Order: sequence, then C-alpha cells, then structure tokens
Amino acid sequence: MIMLLLLSALGGDDADQLAEVRVYKQQRSVYIRMIQKVKDAALVDHSILEELGLTAIERDLISIDPGYKAVSPTARLDSFLTEADKAPAAAAAS
Repeated sequence: MIMLLLLSALGGDDADQLAEVRVYKQQRSVYIRMIQKVKDAALVDHSILEELGLTAIERDLISIDPGYKAVSPTARLDSFLTEADKAPAAAAAS
C-alpha cells in the first residue's frame, strides 16, 4: 500500500505503478533470500566474516543468538550517508 502511495505521487498510470510494485516485491524476495544464505554461511564459515569486513563490535553483536533463524534486513539510506557524502549535494543546491 505504501509503495502505491509513493508511486502515485510520482505520477503515471495504475498499471505502470502495479507493475513496478510487483517488480519491487520480486526483487525484495530475492535480496532477502540472498542475505539469509550469506548469514547462514557466515555462521558456519567465519572466514566469510573477514570478507564482509565486520568490526569487532559487529562480530560481538552477531554472536548473540536472537532466538530466531530468519534475518530481517532493514535500513534507511540516510543511515549510510556521512557529512562528506552530503557536502556535494548541499553545495550544488546553493
């Protein structure tokens, strides 16, 4: 529902919007399965943790058993931006 609202704000017809939502849902399912497989492999083969470049604190966090098997990846794009990342956009807006 939220995706439909966002897409309607961007314009276009309903058929296009529904098609975009379907593609998004399919991609999301693939990404979640992929992340689950990486998580399962990393818990067995700790060399994968090296490849992922986890910090010591991140390693400590993943060593805690949450009591469930499935991952629930969530993120906000702005959580990955630093002030340095924001500076060029702010300069361009001036």
